[in-house]
Amino acid sequence: MSDTIDADLNSQELSLKRDKEIERIISAFTLDPYQILELDHENASTLTSIQIKKQYRAKSLLIHPDKTTNPDAPKAFNILKKAESNLQDQDFKSHIDEIYDSTASSTTNDTKQRYESFKDILIQQEFTKRMNQQKELQRQGELNRMKEEIMELNELKRKYKKQWEDNQENRVKNWRSYTNKVVKKVKKK
Repeated sequence: MSDTIDADLNSQELSLKRDKEIERIISAFTLDPYQILELDHENASTLTSIQIKKQYRAKSLLIHPDKTTNPDAPKAFNILKKAESNLQDQDFKSHIDEIYDSTASSTTNDTKQRYESFKDILIQQEFTKRMNQQKELQRQGELNRMKEEIMELNELKRKYKKQWEDNQENRVKNWRSYTNKVVKKVKKK
């Protein structure tokens, strides 16, 4: 009986731990992969790909959607996977590390203030990136609209030209019948 109670308590504890981890990941600052994976910025330069992968696997086993009934598990798992893939990308990792290191010179030794400055820079960069994407989408939309208008105009020109050629015989016949019917007025003396 005591074994079943212990097993039940352990499963409840694990379930609670999973739910807390899912909640932590979802509420974490998503632009900072170190925070999502709970890795230290101060030791970022010494982190290896293997250490990042190890931390990711530990977290992913805990919150995997197949292992828990939490409805937010897939969302948390996707956030975790994105953080891991970002840190595995050396260009992205070095960019994040440079930003964090640059905040060291501009702020005091207060880590909270340094992290807030780091977050502000990341938010500003993400905002700029999204604005540029939005402008690019608008530009593409304008180009597509202009192409459609040009295609419509070309279609109208083609139809008009075809109609003009089709009606050419009628115009010629009408002109000939008109010229044959016209009676010249005789001048009275």
